[in-house]
Amino acid sequence: MNTYRAFRLFALIAIFSAFSAESLASIKLHYAGIAYMGNYSAKDALYKYSSRLIDNDDRNFQQVLLEKLAGVSNESFDIIIGGQPVDYKNDDALIMAFALEHENVSMEKIDGVYKFDVDIRANILVFDYNEMKIVSSYPIAVQLRDAAETRPTDSYLEDVVRELYFTEKYKINIFDEFVSRLSSLTLKESFANTIKVSAVTISSESKSSIPGIDEPRAEEDYKAFVAQMFSTYLSKNQNVSVLPYTKGHAIGNRMALQVANGDVYSLSIPDETYSIELELIKLKKAQLGENKYKSVWGYASYFDVKLLIPGVEDVLVNAKFRSIVKKSISHKS
Repeated sequence: MNTYRAFRLFALIAIFSAFSAESLASIKLHYAGIAYMGNYSAKDALYKYSSRLIDNDDRNFQQVLLEKLAGVSNESFDIIIGGQPVDYKNDDALIMAFALEHENVSMEKIDGVYKFDVDIRANILVFDYNEMKIVSSYPIAVQLRDAAETRPTDSYLEDVVRELYFTEKYKINIFDEFVSRLSSLTLKESFANTIKVSAVTISSESKSSIPGIDEPRAEEDYKAFVAQMFSTYLSKNQNVSVLPYTKGHAIGNRMALQVANGDVYSLSIPDETYSIELELIKLKKAQLGENKYKSVWGYASYFDVKLLIPGVEDVLVNAKFRSIVKKSISHKS
């Protein structure tokens, strides 16, 4: 990684967050509930396990989040929950939803052990009720990497997803992440500048390392995964609003959002002031060590990150990054 370029990238992002807009007095933020981004009719396919929990109101699904929201304390806004109609004539009639963006459960068999990954991604999505326009978006995510000696059943995986909403069994919880981010962000009625991941490219070398990438829509889904995860960490680490990566969720400059109670919104998406273009250059997997108890694997990804202003030829930053993670796989006894 070029340290100087990396410094420039994050310095520009820090500057971006600093002059976005002046913080205003406490805003009334009307909570709309749990929502799905994109095509509601496809929710059972896009959010297989989460939609089951929501539709069945498993363990009073909605109520669990409401109780957690009651503990949010933030000087920049007051959350209004139920019983109070939205006064759309007011300038501060802002709506907030827990907007599910992606759910993915995948599995891989290594050395006789079933390694499974669970990813749940959502947004703290805030929009102007009067203009039906997205004001800000703070992506959040939880990722679970676990293994089992026998192939996990559909029921078992549903229980795992349930734990990621309701408990701390795996030391991660998407609702807790939602509430934590709400407590730390500074909400504004408008932002002078916006930023988003606008494009993702996957190199031929990277594609050769991604199983099933040639299947219908698999490449677009993987690009969305890359964009969403980058947006999540950018938003969390820099505490900035990042507009949703809209490929697959939007037509033109509008995005569909349907709340679990049936309310439907067609939201306009502001143009980004700054664009981020990502290229996944290379992926590597290698066994780093092994004994009779476990094997250790290393996973590396190599990215090129560009920061630019749409319509301007010059690129503000072009930096390369590498990330390496290790995973231990216990052997069957």
